[in-house]
Amino acid sequence: MKGWSPLHRRWMRRGLQIVLLVISWIIVMLAWLQIVFPREQQLTVFFKY
Repeated sequence: MKGWSPLHRRWMRRGLQIVLLVISWIIVMLAWLQIVFPREQQLTVFFKY
C-alpha cells in the first residue's frame, strides 16, 4: 500500500489538470461565441447545425 498513494496522488493531480483544461476550453469557446455571434443569433446558429 506504500507505493499506491503517490501513484494515486499523481493520477488525481493529472485528472484535476485535465478537468481544469476542459473547463477553461469551454469558457473560451463560450466567450468566443458571444463575441462572434450576437445573443439573438446564437439560438438560430445552434438550430441550423
